[in-house]
Amino acid sequence: MSNLPPEPPAADSESTKPERDATAAAPRNAGSRNQPVDLLGFLKGLAQHWLAGLITFVIVAGILVGYSAIFAPKDNVGSIAAHGHVMATLPEPSTEAQATIESAAVQTIMTNYQALTTPDPIITAALNYLHDGTTAEDLKKAASTYWGGGGTVIAIYATGTTEDQAVQRANAYARAFTEKANDLVPSPVAGLPQPKLTILGPAFPSDPNPAPPENADDGTKLASEFSSPIVGVAAGVVLGLVVMGILEYRSSRRSRANN
Repeated sequence: MSNLPPEPPAADSESTKPERDATAAAPRNAGSRNQPVDLLGFLKGLAQHWLAGLITFVIVAGILVGYSAIFAPKDNVGSIAAHGHVMATLPEPSTEAQATIESAAVQTIMTNYQALTTPDPIITAALNYLHDGTTAEDLKKAASTYWGGGGTVIAIYATGTTEDQAVQRANAYARAFTEKANDLVPSPVAGLPQPKLTILGPAFPSDPNPAPPENADDGTKLASEFSSPIVGVAAGVVLGLVVMGILEYRSSRRSRANN
């Protein structure tokens, strides 16, 4: 009889081979899964894709900057301000009682004038004195009134894209205000005529209206801001970096798969 140890069954040998292979591969797979991200290497790898990033930047920035130059909404209202003054002279009272009533009604009279927020009759009349391409919509946004209280003088404000345009708009609106305002407000004192409205000198450049009306055209402002050339350049830079990052990420994955 032979003293050699018996060989293991073939079935046992074949069954243990895959197990040994899996056991040997497990540490390598675990190491690859737990390997920290090489952020510095990733950033260095971005430089390999500079051409793709540059092309993306040129395309995106070119489209947005071109849009802002051609199709962006234009500012026809302007931010340069001017203003003039209109005085309301109350009618001469015939009795002491009327004088007392007029004195008590000053606050109401001036508040009624202040409440006239660029109504159409005044806008239409003002446009008859302007010949600079200003539209009714532009003038509605540009013109405003201000009453500080304690008197009978109303400030007529207007803005323009230039100082001269702002002055012309303020003068035209002040003139139209004196012609049309009394037709739009109720009579302050029963039995007495409306106050007389008089322009106190020509308009002049100034700071903006200290209490401007709220501008509801926020959509136009937002569109104008997003169509700025600076926004186009910034968007081109960001999207260029995004494209470079995507290409480097895909390149890194292929490299790891091949290893």
